[in-house]
Amino acid sequence: QRKKYVDYPIGAKALETIHKKRNIKKATCYWLGFLRGVIASESVVQAELEPLIIHSNELLNYFHDDDAEELLAELEQQWPDASAEAEGIIKNILDVRLQEIDLEEGYNSINLFYGFLKGIACDNVITLKELKVFLNYLDSYPKLIEDPRILDIKLKTVAAMEDSIIDSEESDEICEWISRLVGDSFADTGLTSSTDSRLQ
Repeated sequence: QRKKYVDYPIGAKALETIHKKRNIKKATCYWLGFLRGVIASESVVQAELEPLIIHSNELLNYFHDDDAEELLAELEQQWPDASAEAEGIIKNILDVRLQEIDLEEGYNSINLFYGFLKGIACDNVITLKELKVFLNYLDSYPKLIEDPRILDIKLKTVAAMEDSIIDSEESDEICEWISRLVGDSFADTGLTSSTDSRLQ
């Protein structure tokens, strides 16, 4: 005999569990994307450490995550010379955790991508290497450019890279484009909340 469909009332424990799992996945994808963005440049620079700490603490305010706790502990122990240590830990986290995410499922790829954008812009400086990683990312997940806002950033980025130099004016413009999509950079506002990332 077929089981009857159960219409859970809003606020029921089962529904809360479903929403919690979904929110954990969204926040985790965004945080991992942010980490990926932070290490997209030549190295983790000093200006990226504070937003890195704030983002990781923000994740832990809502959900337990062993990797975020380990990262914060190492940053505190190595402070203020934590840049080199942070890069190694982040790479180790990404090597494992990105393998666990199905980027074809739901909004995982877009949440990861929004975090990535936030990561490359968190110090309010965009480098040529970061933009190359950005374009490679879009090549790997072409569905992302179905969003006209993301396509617009891609086209503007390609134009800015034509001379293989990203000067300070171009860097500022690209940070502005990114902020319109995922929220202001940490350097502008002191905030890195994933709530401004328009998580899906």
